[in-house]
Amino acid sequence: MSERMQRPAPSSGGGSRFWAWVVILGVLGAGWHFLPSRPEMESAAEPELAQGIELPILETRVSPVVELPVDPMEDQTLAESTTVEPPEPKRLEPLRLNSTGPAADRQWPSRVALTTTPEVETVADHGLKGLHVYRTEHYEFRCDWPLGADVVRTFSRVFESTYLLNCLLPLDLRPTPEPMRERFVARIFTEQRQYLAEGGLQGSAGSYSRGDASILVPASSLGVKMVGGRVQMDRSEESGTLIHEITHQMMNPWLERLPKWFTEGSAEYVEMADYIHGRFFLNQMRDRLVRRLNIGLHRGGEKEFKMLNVGQLLALDGSRWNREMAMTSSLVSQNYDSALVLTYFFYHHDGDGDAKGMIQFLRAVEEGIPTDQAIAEHLLRGRSFAQIEAEIERSLERDGVPVVWAERDGPVWIVEGLLNGIGLTTGRGGF
Repeated sequence: MSERMQRPAPSSGGGSRFWAWVVILGVLGAGWHFLPSRPEMESAAEPELAQGIELPILETRVSPVVELPVDPMEDQTLAESTTVEPPEPKRLEPLRLNSTGPAADRQWPSRVALTTTPEVETVADHGLKGLHVYRTEHYEFRCDWPLGADVVRTFSRVFESTYLLNCLLPLDLRPTPEPMRERFVARIFTEQRQYLAEGGLQGSAGSYSRGDASILVPASSLGVKMVGGRVQMDRSEESGTLIHEITHQMMNPWLERLPKWFTEGSAEYVEMADYIHGRFFLNQMRDRLVRRLNIGLHRGGEKEFKMLNVGQLLALDGSRWNREMAMTSSLVSQNYDSALVLTYFFYHHDGDGDAKGMIQFLRAVEEGIPTDQAIAEHLLRGRSFAQIEAEIERSLERDGVPVVWAERDGPVWIVEGLLNGIGLTTGRGGF
């Protein structure tokens, strides 16, 4: 028999059974709620229900919700637990920096120069098939042609002096060769097609390859020319882009942890300095920045420098940066110029103009503090994007460079719950 209730068959003489049902239902009715019979429930398939004794239709009773009193302190604790306890950012292992170079200066240098021409060693027994290897104090040059020690001595100055500058900046980067390397490695290609085949970028003067742990350089960007199988040296030393890429190599231990705007902005900063035969001059960096921005304005026919807004610049990661490299030249220029200006601001205009916030940021990253937390604590220091932008505007407009803030499709930098358990969200124009 089925578990569901079986309805009784109808009967024409059921008086006694009628009163039996009344008694039974009277006892059980205290726990049941009766619904009146509804015509729509009388089906043609069951006509007998209309003739006999109709069974009650039962409705399940839903227990009422009872609100128990809640202690006010407990209620406040529950509310706080849902809004003020974000997961703590994961701390990383400290960086291992094993630089053998000189210690960083305490003050920003105005001039950095090699004291002597680099000594070059020609390495005969190196085990690298088809290559010619030369070494200076901090570099190993692997060439596909016997360039000779004299030629290498000339172009090695840009490598060794860029190393020295990155050692001496108060940022205390402590340039360190890649793992398993005693020296930084530069691969020199006398043929452009081979440079491109190995991963070099078309039209570039050099490319730092983290995967290869070396900088790839076409010989032509070093002033080296092949004429009838002979090597000739052009001593003009137009080395700006190469200096940029060498700086990336100097910062290789840091690259995974630093934001894209800073890795590019810091390389642009070093590239911007005056460089002549192994000497860097940094005493007119402000003038060079203004000149660069003004040249960009004239080239584009603009009257104001369009800088990517701070919120989006902070959020610009490597993948998005690389995608935009393939877009319009104006977009690429805006990215590089914006990164340079923000880096310059934190070096020379933020606070007392002594790069204190940036130096503290780098020490925090070195110790393993998550990058976003270090940015919030040491660079933003409670200021909104609008406040940072206002400070940048004032610093540039004093030099005659008006600024407008560009907005593009893309994310805005957001930090949640990084400072002492307090939820902090930064948005365009404020927290």
